[in-house]
Amino acid sequence: MERILFNLASAPRRIIAFLVDSLLFLLLTIIVSYIVKGDFDRTFIDSKYWDAIFALYLTILPVVWIGYTASKKMFNIKIVRVDGELVTFKNMLLRELVGRYLLGVVSFGITNIVSFFMIIFRKDKRAIHDLIGGTIVVPSNKKKMHYSSEEELLTGERETIRL
Repeated sequence: MERILFNLASAPRRIIAFLVDSLLFLLLTIIVSYIVKGDFDRTFIDSKYWDAIFALYLTILPVVWIGYTASKKMFNIKIVRVDGELVTFKNMLLRELVGRYLLGVVSFGITNIVSFFMIIFRKDKRAIHDLIGGTIVVPSNKKKMHYSSEEELLTGERETIRL
């Protein structure tokens, strides 16, 4: 049976990419608020509508843009399915809306904190939302590698995992 090995995106790169996506979205929110209201209105930014739009951004863009969000493209990482194929809408719906947002709300954010530590300490760098969505985050300049045996795997690549 053929094994699929992945080079993994590093934990710091994943975390920083998510923070950059959040900051880019906040900047967009401020600009839209200014255009719509004519000034900076805090109530417009605090609206739950923006949370929903951000969740849709994280859900839909990787499907349309072959695994990328804006920051993932900047940091040369992307989301793929655990079989190495492109993510589907179903993968991203489960990953973002169920695994990140729904569980985050019902657990009062505890699952998001647990996911942060999972990305740092798990060998496969998968968070709760990755497990639910059947996804993994990889460097975009690397493709999945097929090997028939462990011996064929180059040694010393700390961020490589077999799934």
